[in-house]
Amino acid sequence: MGSQKKVLVLIANGTEEMEAVISIDILRRAQIEVLVAGVEVDEFATCNRGVNIKPDLIIKDFSSLDASAYDAIIIPGGLKGAETISSNAGVQSLLSSAYKSGKIIAAICAGPFAIKAAGINKGGKITSYQTFKEELENGYVYVALFFITFKI
Repeated sequence: MGSQKKVLVLIANGTEEMEAVISIDILRRAQIEVLVAGVEVDEFATCNRGVNIKPDLIIKDFSSLDASAYDAIIIPGGLKGAETISSNAGVQSLLSSAYKSGKIIAAICAGPFAIKAAGINKGGKITSYQTFKEELENGYVYVALFFITFKI
């Protein structure tokens, strides 16, 4: 039997809590090891709606992380959190290394800004929350998501 899968989830102040927590929960239910890493946070990340999430590790120096140790890296959305994660040079380097190693990099909502900032998958497909389409079209093939709205 192969070794247990391991996923790194990046969070910051302003991360969308549902996108982070639901991703973490589903992966852990699937018995995948998940490490939650705080980017530019102190003790916890204060998410979009005031929910505080305490990361498993707070990373000050991303050069200490080995991208090959993870099968996937997930970047939740939440514009402020995604901007913090995207602008961190250490995260950009980590994502670049993971991409070059063939690892999965998943990004939700505004999370694809980190993919763009790291300069990975250029010319490939990318999607996001529709508001960010124009910012991501340059350099990528933007694939729109379709939303169904129900009136209650």
